[in-house]
Amino acid sequence: MNLARDKYNETFSKWVGENYNALDPVIRLAEEESIVAMPGGGFDGPDWTIRFSLANSYSEDSEKISILMNEILDEYYNEFQNI
Repeated sequence: MNLARDKYNETFSKWVGENYNALDPVIRLAEEESIVAMPGGGFDGPDWTIRFSLANSYSEDSEKISILMNEILDEYYNEFQNI
């Protein structure tokens, strides 16, 4: 939600929360990119946070994940603009 608000605005951030489940980005990363992440809510964190294991990761993995997360957010925003 912070990324949605910071990149776009509060209205969009609220719309995402009302129209998508917090697990959607986690599932998409797994299905589309074979990246395993865990929802932050499972670790007593906020629902719209995602946790990644850095134990077996390389520095370029973080950059790739950041790009993918922004692409997912951009897709949500395109949908938001078309309503």
